[in-house]
Amino acid sequence: MTLPRIIPAVGTSPFIRDYIAGTPALAPFYTGHPSDPTAYERKSREVRDRMDPAARARVAEAYRPLNDAARKKLDRILRGDGFVVTTGQQAGLFTGPLYTIYKALSAVRLAAALEQQLKCPVLALFWVAADDHDWAEVDHVRVLDAYDYPRDVRVRSDVDAPPWPMSRKRLGAGVTAAIDELAQLLPPDGFGDDLRSMLRRAYTADRTVASAFEDMIAEILAPFPIAIVSSAHPAIKRASLPVMLHELVHAEAHEQIVAAQTARLSAAGYPPQVVLTPDASNVFLLRDAGRDRLLRERGAWLLRRTGERVDPSALLEQANTDPEILSANVFLRPIVESSVFPTLAYVGGPAETAYFAQIGCLFEAHNIKMPVIFPRHGLTVIEARADRTLERMGYDVESVRGPFAKVVSALVKAELPPSVRDALGALGDDLGNAYAALESSIPAVDPTLAGPVRSSRYRASLEVRRMEKQIERQFKARNADRIEQLRRAASSIHPDGAPQERVLNIVPLLAKYGPPIVQAMHDAMPVALDRSMPEWSGVNCDNDQGAT
Repeated sequence: MTLPRIIPAVGTSPFIRDYIAGTPALAPFYTGHPSDPTAYERKSREVRDRMDPAARARVAEAYRPLNDAARKKLDRILRGDGFVVTTGQQAGLFTGPLYTIYKALSAVRLAAALEQQLKCPVLALFWVAADDHDWAEVDHVRVLDAYDYPRDVRVRSDVDAPPWPMSRKRLGAGVTAAIDELAQLLPPDGFGDDLRSMLRRAYTADRTVASAFEDMIAEILAPFPIAIVSSAHPAIKRASLPVMLHELVHAEAHEQIVAAQTARLSAAGYPPQVVLTPDASNVFLLRDAGRDRLLRERGAWLLRRTGERVDPSALLEQANTDPEILSANVFLRPIVESSVFPTLAYVGGPAETAYFAQIGCLFEAHNIKMPVIFPRHGLTVIEARADRTLERMGYDVESVRGPFAKVVSALVKAELPPSVRDALGALGDDLGNAYAALESSIPAVDPTLAGPVRSSRYRASLEVRRMEKQIERQFKARNADRIEQLRRAASSIHPDGAPQERVLNIVPLLAKYGPPIVQAMHDAMPVALDRSMPEWSGVNCDNDQGAT
């Protein structure tokens, strides 16, 4: 089967546009510009100085290289010769939205480019955020049905269950029904049988959400030089314990550091991506009631959800005995990664790239330099039927972005006979001008008539609008087939009017096109390093007080 057309997705975030363009206002918040090779060279020297082979070996058992190429790179990196490019995602059902795969492939492409630049092994490393506990965020995927209507496939579960991290949350019996429902939506030919088998191998009732996610990611990415790690792996928990304890001891000072950097970011004209919670630490604690965030309260810790008070000394003692009870929030997670892996760069989505601007000085407080932040690639997959429809109707991909009602309205306005459009426009203008003249002159006859004239003008305008609506309805009725074809094309490209990569899951594409579709996605992600880009000198924390 011929592969679909794949094009770069057009980003809409002003922050990301400024970041990629190298806007000087963002320079004080990042280690370096993502296209500047000197930023990676500078970061590589910092990593080499900080991480000897013994430090790298602490988490050797946590790596899961997916093939021989990845394993060979990893062997050299653990001996001190090389680096990793990290990325990651929470453990979404059936791999979650398309951008999960795009992040991994972006990391593969960046690692290859840096390997050429630095003349040493650079391995892509996918971090499974197995500590995350928001089941409602990951219990479903969205796919298109046979008529290109978006449909949710969801795993039903006990809504009153404690908020367990995905490393402990069992999928339960509901996953079988979800697989059956998804399987019915896959094409009967192509690679559908392979995908059904993959789903049933990875996703069984007794497995955890994170382990199933990891296995399916591993199968999809098996041809690429990449390794996987789980944030819940015991080796990572042990190795990251000093970071967690340091954060707990200095939580108040670190809150001030992040607040100061966030204030500077706002002053530079960029609203913060993450809103800060006063007295909240960057650490979660795992209890019998699930995972909960630690808040400071009068010399003790308070669990935000349950209200349980926790003695700081007892917490430190328990964590030293059982490191797995602690986990990082969104701000601390990247610091944990950089502390246990020889990380050159992090590949992040738009929101991640933005919130890294708030935490560069938190890295410094842990005696680590922030990695270079590389925005992941975005793609739009345009299948043949949608492509033919757009070409036949004279539309491009961007013209069908947004709510479909607006797309249809633009179609009607564009395709109504010019004589009808002109007549409606003239009618509205003539009525408006005539009523305006009458309103200005009527007070000379009787000022009390101004109100009735305005009412009459309003009714006349309504009648013109009703006539326009009636003409549009007739046009739509006579062009129902064309509009339905356009709806289906728009839905496959911008489902629900949103970016495809943030809504749809990869499984149907794999079922139609097999592994070649993933290779095509990889090939559509060029990475170009350019020494003419602005050289950002690094994170500026000069004004911070209380750094530790």
